[in-house]
Amino acid sequence: YKNYGLKIIRTRAFNITGPGEREDFVCSNFARQIALIEKGKQKPTIYVGNLNAKRDFVDVRDVVQSETRSMHELCRKNLKANKRYFLK
Repeated sequence: YKNYGLKIIRTRAFNITGPGEREDFVCSNFARQIALIEKGKQKPTIYVGNLNAKRDFVDVRDVVQSETRSMHELCRKNLKANKRYFLK
C-alpha cells in the first residue's frame, strides 16, 4: 500500500452476532433451540457445549456502522462490547 499511496484501515471485530448468523454459532443456536421448544418441536432441554467460556459479543449492525465510519475516519479500531459474558 505504501508503494501506491493507498490509505488503509484495519479493524477487528469480536464474536459478531445478529440476523443471518449460521445456526452452528452459540447465539443463533440457543435462539433456535428456544424457538423450537416454544413451538413444542423440541423437548425443554437446551443442548450446549462448553459454558465456562467467556465471550464479548457485538451485533453485526453495530459492526457495519463502525466499519462504515472507520472508512471515513481512516482509523484503527477493535470492535467489541467491552463486556464479557459467561455462556452459562
